[in-house]
Amino acid sequence: MPINTKEVCFTGNIHNDNLELANTYGTLQSPQKDSNNYGTEYPPDSSCDWVITVPAPKIVRLSFDRFDLEWSSECTADYVEVLDGRTTFSESKGRFCGSSIPEDILSTSRFMRVQFRSDSEYSYYLGFKATFTAEDKPSKCKMLKCT
Repeated sequence: MPINTKEVCFTGNIHNDNLELANTYGTLQSPQKDSNNYGTEYPPDSSCDWVITVPAPKIVRLSFDRFDLEWSSECTADYVEVLDGRTTFSESKGRFCGSSIPEDILSTSRFMRVQFRSDSEYSYYLGFKATFTAEDKPSKCKMLKCT
């Protein structure tokens, strides 16, 4: 099966800064080195941006299945950042690094941007894998705990 270069991040993909995932469900993950030579770690100097779009009026739920990145103070070396919208200027829902799996993240609209960055240092970390799903917006009553 051919790789859809508009969806999958890998070294040398010219679309890595503008990957598109449009569906009600899907997965995304950090790129991996050639498993024949290295293993399943992610390569240094990686930069991947996915824009997730689910059908209106749904919102996006992002769940991390695996999370193993280099830890650094303020997550400045290797990190995943989740933005609430489609642009790089959208509000950040969090920047994550280390090996603790982040809690599920909900967008406020049908768009979410996920950015993965790794610095130039070689690492032995496995990276991340996440699943997105289209969900109904929570009702105002649910958010305010109406009875």
